[in-house]
Amino acid sequence: MPFDPESATIPNLSGRVLDAPGGAEVPGAYTVGWIKRGPRGFIGSNKTCARETVNALLADANSGHLPVPRPAAEFEAMLRARRPDAVDLASWREREREPGHRTDPARAAVS
Repeated sequence: MPFDPESATIPNLSGRVLDAPGGAEVPGAYTVGWIKRGPRGFIGSNKTCARETVNALLADANSGHLPVPRPAAEFEAMLRARRPDAVDLASWREREREPGHRTDPARAAVS
């Protein structure tokens, strides 16, 4: 993901990520919040900021400008190459069923 250290933001135009400040759009990449506009604003600013990005995303989707998603198997292979110790959901649930497994009280209260 491109990053502009001068502004501490991801270069973007209405939430569409740019490859550099003032550069070309990165198809299918969007940003929102402080990483989009810098560390300023208040809670209400996030809603306005998100609306602008979502409108850009929807416009791109409706006009056919979003890239075709790659197969999920490619993501799985990349993840396994980078993090061979990553645990998938099925394995996580299996570990939770093991005898002696302790559930974090905070997590138990939420789930």
